[in-house]
Amino acid sequence: MICRFRQKTFAAAEMCCVSCSTVSLEIMCAVVFWDSKARKRGKDLEEGATGWENFWKITFPMISPLILVNSVYTIIDSFTSADNELMTLIKNTIFSEVKYGFGSAMAWIYFVLIAVIIAVVGGLISRKVFYTD
Repeated sequence: MICRFRQKTFAAAEMCCVSCSTVSLEIMCAVVFWDSKARKRGKDLEEGATGWENFWKITFPMISPLILVNSVYTIIDSFTSADNELMTLIKNTIFSEVKYGFGSAMAWIYFVLIAVIIAVVGGLISRKVFYTD
């Protein structure tokens, strides 16, 4: 039983690493999309500014709330996707092996892990979010 639990623990750690790389890729794809939208809105503000100044003073503040929302949605989506091995393991433990207690404990621990990651990422990103008055 202990060896089997260790295997599941290592699978969970491996899945967290894979999910984190997926999250960063999805966030970057969304930022590229929103960057093009923000550029259209900031055309009247960028007279006489360099590209670097345009990005940091116009584009980035305009897309910062979207980066926060997208980060939270991407984290939730990647950690709860159907092809996530840990979610499949939890589902199989509960329904196939009929171990409701163990599967529920795994699900709650996974939920708390996701909540902590969202809180940390949300806290870090929300420091840089710019809201217009």
